[in-house]
Amino acid sequence: MNGGYRTIVKNFRSSFSHILDSEKLDQIASKTKFLIRRRKLTPGLFLDLSFYSIDSEVKSLRRVSNAAWEDHSVIVSKQAISRRFSVSCISFIKELIGESLASQVTTTLDPTDLQLFTRVRIKDSTTFGVQDSLSDMFEGYGKGGGPSSKAGISIQYEFDLKTNNILDIELQSAVARDCTDAVAKKDDIQKGDLIIRDLGYYSGKVLEQIIVNEAYVISRLYQNVTVYNQNKERIDFQRIYHQMVENQIKYQDIDVFIGNEKQSVRLIIELLPESIYQKRIIQRNKENKSRGYNTSHEFKGRAHFNLFISNIPRPSCSWDTISKLYRIRWQIELVFKIWKSILNIDKLKKSSNERFLAMLYTKLLWICINWKIISDCRNYFYSNYHKLISLTKCFQTMGENSRKLRRALVDINFIDDFLLEIICKLQIGHWMEKRKNRQNFEEIIGLIFCKSNI
Repeated sequence: MNGGYRTIVKNFRSSFSHILDSEKLDQIASKTKFLIRRRKLTPGLFLDLSFYSIDSEVKSLRRVSNAAWEDHSVIVSKQAISRRFSVSCISFIKELIGESLASQVTTTLDPTDLQLFTRVRIKDSTTFGVQDSLSDMFEGYGKGGGPSSKAGISIQYEFDLKTNNILDIELQSAVARDCTDAVAKKDDIQKGDLIIRDLGYYSGKVLEQIIVNEAYVISRLYQNVTVYNQNKERIDFQRIYHQMVENQIKYQDIDVFIGNEKQSVRLIIELLPESIYQKRIIQRNKENKSRGYNTSHEFKGRAHFNLFISNIPRPSCSWDTISKLYRIRWQIELVFKIWKSILNIDKLKKSSNERFLAMLYTKLLWICINWKIISDCRNYFYSNYHKLISLTKCFQTMGENSRKLRRALVDINFIDDFLLEIICKLQIGHWMEKRKNRQNFEEIIGLIFCKSNI
């Protein structure tokens, strides 16, 4: 086994030691009250049966009971399995997800770039419809009589980049707004925190709280927020665009005031290609036409740029580092997209509410394990062969080898052989197919991951 392969194996063992080590697994089970007394249905056995249950399709309890005997020589009734789906079960799997999700995000940023911050808090959410019986717990967009699902879930996820500790992982109603979540949890912001979030979380109250608490922020500039220069005059982004083009400038890093409160922040202005600008304008014109509006001069000016705001002092953090830090948030966004579009996280079989939620969390955990293997292989292959592997093909292959992966998680002595086999398989017939005269979406995303080492 060469050095690169050994690194992949080592990283996997480290990332999922809380699952591979039965003692650590039992400790988490005890912490969440899932393990109170010794049973033949141990936390490890229950977790393996849960992975079996959500593989391809959610299996019936009878089939899960049969698998306990066939795979582990343990006799356990379907009724006994059913009783294990409880609040403590959900907490147990949720805790495992927290450990695993944090390990999926890596970065090569120089640690000196992060010394200013006590915590680097990155947050995002994903939303999808679920079975109607959960509508009282998780309201969907169709509960009021609309065409959408009556029940829907939004997963709020936040982690600390410096420690990989989970700060927030919470299921909310699909109708809950990200900015409402941000306001509700603003008191948790501590001195020295760096908050990195998307536009949906923007709130003037939260921004004010961040600054008052002597914390830091990196965010996209909300489109309706007015921007003023140092003379308190409103900034004309069309004028800035023409100045940057004329002087062949790709970015600017300036001090501005924003909002009615005229809060002082840094504004990072990144000039976009004309093709992206045109796409933005076409999309906005289409939306405005259906509503009887005209596209504003202000929007046309801002559409030329990526606009970021921050209050981090310049000597401590360059504009380029701010861009890298914000890109890490895009990785979480991509992870959610893959989960839904390729792995169908939003398509689970109807069951009791407790079992449904437990299976939802189990599917998230299973996806994280697969994602870690694929992403490490992809980065290694690109650095050595300068070729990208297809995420779609890789996840399909991982699905075909799910039984072997389950065995590797149960039998630690089988891990090395399994990972070596998968690494070899992903090098054959899994390369991304070129599209004539243009890069496809997956290829662009792959280049962002591999070239940025993020």
